[in-house]
This record gives sequence, structure tokens and C-alpha cells, in this order.
Amino acid sequence: MMVHEDGTVARASGDLHESTEAFALSSLMKDSAELVAMIRPEATALTRVTISRQSDTTIVATPYQKHIFCVKLAGP
Repeated sequence: MMVHEDGTVARASGDLHESTEAFALSSLMKDSAELVAMIRPEATALTRVTISRQSDTTIVATPYQKHIFCVKLAGP
């Protein structure tokens, strides 16, 4: 996991089709977004947590009002 000093991005990678990795990634996504909200309490929908898998499938979670997440799945 990586959170930039300004609190804007956290990244991790894994296979979303492998159930244990998908669960770990979803937990990491939630934890990372909450961590960003703690680091930058003023951050809202402009802070994103991105999880990518090697086949170009990406989950983007956007913390909104600190604890509500908009999740987008993109890719094949």
C-alpha cells in the first residue's frame, strides 16, 4: 500500500478474480480510504484510492464526506 505525503493516493495490486485476494483488496481499499480521511480531514470527493489488477481491471474508491465511498469498476 502507498499513501502519498499529501494523502491523495493509495495503491495496491492483486487478482480480483481470486476470492482471498479480492477480499484483501476490498479491505485494503476501505482501510486506505479511511486512513486518507484521517490524514486529510478536509479531503472530500477529490481524494481517490485506486486498486488495479494486471489485466487492466481497476477499482476506484472515492471517499466522500469522509466515510461514504463511490466505487467504480473499470476494465474488461
